[in-house]
Amino acid sequence: MAAVEPTYASVSFEWVVRGGAAPPKAGRLVLRPYRAPGVPIDSATSPVAPESEAAISLSLGDEGGTVARLPKDSRWEVRADIPGFWVRNELVIADASPNARPIRLTLWPLSRLSGGVKITKGIKPPREIVVTTLAPRVATRQTDLPRGLMRCPVDAQGRFSCELPAATFDLSVSAEGFVPHYFWGVAIPVVKGIDLGALSFTRGSSVAGWIEVPGGGFQPEICTIRLQPLGGANLAEAEKAERQAQAVHPSSSGFFQLRGIAPGVYSFEVRQEGFSPSRLAPVRVENDVESFVGSVVLRRSLDLEVVIEPPLDWRGHPWRIAVMRALEYGRGLAAETVFEGAADAEGVAKFHAGAGGTFSFSVIDSAGQRFAEQRGVLLEDQLQARQLIQVRWVEVEGTLRHGKESTAGTLWFGLEHGAVSIRMEVDPRGAFSGVLPEGRDWLVEIVASGLPTRLIREVRVEPNGEGKFRLDIEIPDARLFGRILDDQGRPVEGADVALAPADGFPLRSSSTEQGGFEFRGVPAGTVQVSATLRQGEAFAEPVTLDLGEAQDVGPVELRLVRGQAFEGSVVSNRGPVPGATVTAIALLPPLGMVAEGRTRSIGEFRLALPASVQFVGLVVGPPGSSLRIFTLPVGVKPPPLQVTDDAGTLRVRVAADEPQPRFALFQDGIEIPLALARRWALGHGVRPDAEPMEFPAMSPGVYRVCSSPQAGSEGKGQAGRSPRCAEGVLAPGERLELTP
Repeated sequence: MAAVEPTYASVSFEWVVRGGAAPPKAGRLVLRPYRAPGVPIDSATSPVAPESEAAISLSLGDEGGTVARLPKDSRWEVRADIPGFWVRNELVIADASPNARPIRLTLWPLSRLSGGVKITKGIKPPREIVVTTLAPRVATRQTDLPRGLMRCPVDAQGRFSCELPAATFDLSVSAEGFVPHYFWGVAIPVVKGIDLGALSFTRGSSVAGWIEVPGGGFQPEICTIRLQPLGGANLAEAEKAERQAQAVHPSSSGFFQLRGIAPGVYSFEVRQEGFSPSRLAPVRVENDVESFVGSVVLRRSLDLEVVIEPPLDWRGHPWRIAVMRALEYGRGLAAETVFEGAADAEGVAKFHAGAGGTFSFSVIDSAGQRFAEQRGVLLEDQLQARQLIQVRWVEVEGTLRHGKESTAGTLWFGLEHGAVSIRMEVDPRGAFSGVLPEGRDWLVEIVASGLPTRLIREVRVEPNGEGKFRLDIEIPDARLFGRILDDQGRPVEGADVALAPADGFPLRSSSTEQGGFEFRGVPAGTVQVSATLRQGEAFAEPVTLDLGEAQDVGPVELRLVRGQAFEGSVVSNRGPVPGATVTAIALLPPLGMVAEGRTRSIGEFRLALPASVQFVGLVVGPPGSSLRIFTLPVGVKPPPLQVTDDAGTLRVRVAADEPQPRFALFQDGIEIPLALARRWALGHGVRPDAEPMEFPAMSPGVYRVCSSPQAGSEGKGQAGRSPRCAEGVLAPGERLELTP
């Protein structure tokens, strides 16, 4: 059978020369198949061979341009080899559509940065200087500005020199073990370059960062940054910490750096009159390393007013209000309580909120149930300080049945510990009734008499014209049981046993003293059973089973084997990255999320994985940098995982005809679990109900979004439809919107 000829696309390249330089006289573009960090090219699905390369001669002239003929939908990394010029590497998808835009490349003439190194007598001088071009703190229109890291050797005379593009930069100039220097708005001329002069480097530790003041009003001369060792439990230690405190004023740009800090654990506070203090603790300072705390936000004090309509709850009593303010991302605790109390008879509550920021408002009825919530509300000045919350409800009555029999129990609409949680008791006849917020889809947590595990079901509540709804919930009469054993065949008590239906919500149980476990009310279909002991000490290989209606399956035997350790580290251009979340997703075999942790103060992490895992995807969420997934083999310690400050924003707009919009998100061909991406977005102040859905601070790369109506739309006329996908390249500082 003859091979099918690939369809080709004509990809146009255009470029513009910056810095007033003359156009290049020679050069070429080099295209290689795109390979994301740690992601192998799949030769079975890639339209080009991994070892292939195409070199394209560069057309010259004032308005340069060239065309490449590439296989349709293939992905390429474009590198420019042009003497005397710097060009940012670009990612290209060969688009064969008629409205495909040309790929625009920006050429920056190369220049030179130099300087001298002065060291205190008796201290060994550094062998190299590291020059980092810093990402701008505020997005600018010029997204192609060169950024990166250069290593500059220091010669015998104490001089260093680096080649870099002729542009205007913010620079960090550092050497291992020494306190960095920072330079702002350094213009590198095209012809002569620039000499920074002799720089005095001192060994030691430091703390640096930025002050951000949304809405203006920053006054560096009265803004004070204070770093103090965390005091002990007694007065003497607290007084000693007070004496050791250091304080500085930031520069006019908001930057600050405290030098000569002894290694230890500190609390950090920023104060300026008219603003609420901004605090951060703990700040860990390591020996001869700079701790970069990123942006610290000062916010104005606010007096808030919350108005609830209607003013009284469904019992005719006043509502209660709980208000939380989100802490800055990566700072440890997710939120702090601002106010909790009753509204008056008119549904109004007034209180001093302290600093502005991103707030969540919970409305609680007189039965103590969280009845409504508004999350991710950004309030930064007094003009925004009135929040209106409208509450509507529906009367619900129904029955709960286990197989053919009515059963007693308890229902939590919105889950017992959900943001909105409504409890209803089910009597021995299986009847229940109560009031719910306005009609919507609900997750219901079910505790039914005679069932050893809690169940979760998804239901839709749609009130009739009288504001009422009838709901009947039926639990299948199916049972799955078994035992948990160790590798010697002995029963294991206290193992966490998980049952995951293919199209449903996971169930959890704990093994008994004899190692037994049992699940009842299991839905029909394919299920997977697994077990874990003490957060990764040992794992049992998952077992996949097919269950029918009203069926007993078992005994299922799961054997625990000791997990394997997986260690690594996360670094950026500024050095080790502490406090980054690291989530392991088992790709081979495909077990999903299996472990999660955080990097320690020196950027290292340690995870426990099932013994069978051979290949993982690691989703790294570094505070102050961008979200990136890496794919790595298990069994060898990986090289440091390099994250970047370069970031863009991904927007996903799901088609309006999806009855339950759900989608899968891929970065460079590897799926990032949507729960992780949403958590990352929430941590950056994005409202959970934002439309389009927005994911900020994502690493540059190729993104693909697939909307799958099959994932939750059975029985609604959508089963059998193929997923709809959209793909694009996210560049640094830009926004990419995808609509599958």
